[in-house]
Amino acid sequence: METVMKTAGIALIALACSFILKEKHRFVGVMCSGAAIILIESAVFDTSLSKTVSQIFVLVEGTSFSGYAKIMLKSLGIAYIVNITESICKEAGENSVGEAVVLAGKAEILFLCLPLIASLLDIAKALV
Repeated sequence: METVMKTAGIALIALACSFILKEKHRFVGVMCSGAAIILIESAVFDTSLSKTVSQIFVLVEGTSFSGYAKIMLKSLGIAYIVNITESICKEAGENSVGEAVVLAGKAEILFLCLPLIASLLDIAKALV
């Protein structure tokens, strides 16, 4: 609950600053929004997300799923970073740059998942 209150407060303050600054200094308003996004994501990561990731590693430790969990968590991290970056780019009016970041993120996740795909194909071959 504390994290939600902090992030809501940061978001409302940033929103007010952004509205005020965008009228005269669009670039500063966009930078204010970007800084708020980074602060909010940092607060979430420091509190709930880091605990969740630690708990997932504890749960899968010693199982055959541990390698897959690492891939899943790395993919999730890439998706978060890409989403934040795309939001900042779109806020700045650079939609094409944001879309390029999304494409690069999707390619990276696909590359990261290649061992998983190979493993699934091996299982499918063994069944036939």
